[in-house]
Amino acid sequence: MAMTLTNNVGPILAKVKNKIPGVLEVVGLTAEAYAVLEISTPKEHASGETRPNVDTGRLRDSISHEVKTSENTVYVGTNVEYGVYVEMGTRKMRAYPYLRPAIEKHIDEYNKIIRKGLGGL
Repeated sequence: MAMTLTNNVGPILAKVKNKIPGVLEVVGLTAEAYAVLEISTPKEHASGETRPNVDTGRLRDSISHEVKTSENTVYVGTNVEYGVYVEMGTRKMRAYPYLRPAIEKHIDEYNKIIRKGLGGL
């Protein structure tokens, strides 16, 4: 009795590779929503009072994501020049992070999205 083994790795990898852009898009949209929520949530300020982190909404409204399929990566951020100062703080202003928490607090959720999107791998 002879058995023939077939190598299905190529077709399986091709199917997985085709799903990556869509999965990254879902991760990006989810992370973007969490960043907007994070920047919109009232924080305790240096004065001791709790007030919204949003003044004009420019930073909040600028948060977006970009999928780089060539890198299998999604970037979440802002093009507003002062966004980095809000995130990291300065010598004169304390930090009010909104991007790092949006990623770090939900890393398990992003992993689930990826596993489910790639077929339960």
